[in-house]
Amino acid sequence: MSLPAEGLEAREYNDISEVSRFFRTIHATRKDGFQFLIFNVTAERSYNHEFFSGQVVNTPIEPDSTPTLEQLCHFVERASEWVISSQRVIAIHDLQGLARSGVFAIAWLLFSGF
Repeated sequence: MSLPAEGLEAREYNDISEVSRFFRTIHATRKDGFQFLIFNVTAERSYNHEFFSGQVVNTPIEPDSTPTLEQLCHFVERASEWVISSQRVIAIHDLQGLARSGVFAIAWLLFSGF
């Protein structure tokens, strides 16, 4: 997924209010809390996490860089705890939804046995 953005950037990336509406509608809050957790692997932009009730984990990776093994391990452990414990969902995004988010998605798939 690309960056949830506001203002003029919302035309190029994802409009943050629409992304927020999607998660709150499709992955609505249950009695035991939220069903979604968003991993932000973008280092060059930030946004208001309150659109997602604080359900955002920041793991900043610089553009054209690769994550460290420590960052990948932390991600797969946190994502695994989140998904397996309660059938919840994760979303991963960088600025354009390409390289960095793809690396994290592949790490998750390998870790989880797909």
